Amino acid sequence: MARAADVRFVGVYGGKYRRVAGQNVWEKLADVSTLALNLRDLVAIFVGTIECIWQLARFRPEVIFNKVGPAGIPVGLAARLLGVHMVIHEPDVVPGLANRLLSGWAAKIAVGFPAEYYQQRFPIGKLVFTGTPVPPADGEGEPGATRKRLGFKTTRPLLLVTGGSQGATALNSAIIAILPQLLAITQVYHLTGARDHVRVSEGTQDVPAGYRAEASLPIQEMKAAIAAADAVVARAGAGTIAELAIFAKPAILVPNRQAAAHQIANAAALEQAGAALVVRDTEHEALLEAITGVLSARSEQRRLSEHIAAFAHPDAADRLAALIQAVAIRGTAA
Repeated sequence: MARAADVRFVGVYGGKYRRVAGQNVWEKLADVSTLALNLRDLVAIFVGTIECIWQLARFRPEVIFNKVGPAGIPVGLAARLLGVHMVIHEPDVVPGLANRLLSGWAAKIAVGFPAEYYQQRFPIGKLVFTGTPVPPADGEGEPGATRKRLGFKTTRPLLLVTGGSQGATALNSAIIAILPQLLAITQVYHLTGARDHVRVSEGTQDVPAGYRAEASLPIQEMKAAIAAADAVVARAGAGTIAELAIFAKPAILVPNRQAAAHQIANAAALEQAGAALVVRDTEHEALLEAITGVLSARSEQRRLSEHIAAFAHPDAADRLAALIQAVAIRGTAA
């Protein structure tokens, strides 16, 4: 992507912290594999910090935009040591560990939800509500034509199921378990993720017409699929929520409760606002009931669409770019 945009790109080492299983110290110490991975990544963070100091000294930026992630900590440490102003972006209701660590060094903290969600977690004076940038809801084509191109009927409802860019094994299993009942009321376009695509495909070989599974879709095709769907079943990542809000799509959110506390908080925020239905991926009957309720009632679709549209921020990219420019020019006074 960087090369295609003619942007200079340099990769550095990074690492993440994995929670160690167990209720007490001895149980945690017994989890040798996780401790070993954390130790390995601690070394990677140290190496990455040295790399970042060298690269930043050469590149001499006026400002750093840090989306954090595995490489975010080394970049943040190097920015602090070299005195470079930094903007970080937190898209989720509950900040990740890396953003919490870097927040004290950031000039400004851009956030994906309104600032009141973060007042107990970040310095208030640094918060700037920008929203989460996603591709705009234009150019996706007419929904009926998209359905036909994808091999679906234009006269039946279409349910889009997506577990995000990496897929979601538990969500995929839940959909397979209730697939016969779903196909009695709707068509299903199932984005499985690359890691789980073979398993899902093998388990749905004998499924009748009205079901299609893909590993993933390019950005433009993903936009078209969301626009063509009557409702969407998805995880509750901030990027996914931002996309659904842009298209004002009725959503059933199935947060990842095993590894992503931020998804639970994101889903709870939308549920409280009446902007989505929330179920667990282990509650197959509840998931089927939620999908059936949405697809069978126009009033419910309108209600969810109207409320989730309030979370749409089509100018998020412009807001974020303006903030980064302001910090580059004026530093912390931006």
